Amino acid sequence: MPIGRFARACRLSVKALRHYDDEQLLHPAHVDERTGYRYYTREQVHAAVTIGMLRGLGFGIPIIRRFLSGGTAERTAILRAEAERIEREMAQRRFALDAIARFDSTGTLAPYDVTIRRMDSLQVAERCVVTSAEALIVDTTALIYSLFDELRAAGRDVLSPVFCMNDDTSSDEHIVVHACVRVDAPAPGLPLARIVDVSGGEFAVVTHVGPYEQLGLAYHALYAWAQEHGHELRGLIREIYVNDPANVPPAALQTDLLLPL
Repeated sequence: MPIGRFARACRLSVKALRHYDDEQLLHPAHVDERTGYRYYTREQVHAAVTIGMLRGLGFGIPIIRRFLSGGTAERTAILRAEAERIEREMAQRRFALDAIARFDSTGTLAPYDVTIRRMDSLQVAERCVVTSAEALIVDTTALIYSLFDELRAAGRDVLSPVFCMNDDTSSDEHIVVHACVRVDAPAPGLPLARIVDVSGGEFAVVTHVGPYEQLGLAYHALYAWAQEHGHELRGLIREIYVNDPANVPPAALQTDLLLPL
């Protein structure tokens, strides 16, 4: 079938089919060398419809390429991962709707009370990873759990506080995550983590209850409070994880954000 007829059979546009060809998703069965016209077979309708359906569900081109080339197990894993992605996006949308409704009724988007807390200096085991905003939560979670494993392998318990400091001040959009867990003296010998001292002092604190994906509003509230009260940022904000996502649902996660004053 010529491309126009094939497009109608699949309920796709000619432009979409050309794009799928360019993206290595669905090549024509034959291309006329003289005219450049593309031709497809009836056997390709199923693949074309599948691509169109996945695109309609919001799947990205790289994910669709993996889906088409994968076996049953990989396709199942892809579908489950995409379902989880959509659930996270829906939760973020619900949070946005709640924030808008709150602003409409109270005049504020972020219902965070700022308190002042004094913290002593700490000796911590620290590991770092360079990541991006998109992969921040996944990479941070993996980093913290790997630090837990390293401490336990050295015969040490996991002590509170468990926290991260995220340095995103570089111009290349990379984020350096410093994952830290308190360790008591004597300092253990660890193969990957290093033992460092983290300074104490006074901190402005807000507590966020809910998924990590929604921490952005808490950060904004903290920065706004600091500017309103004439405080300049003198160090990285600490994200202290009060509970473990392995033990509580996302809605019950508690994170304290500490801004050094």
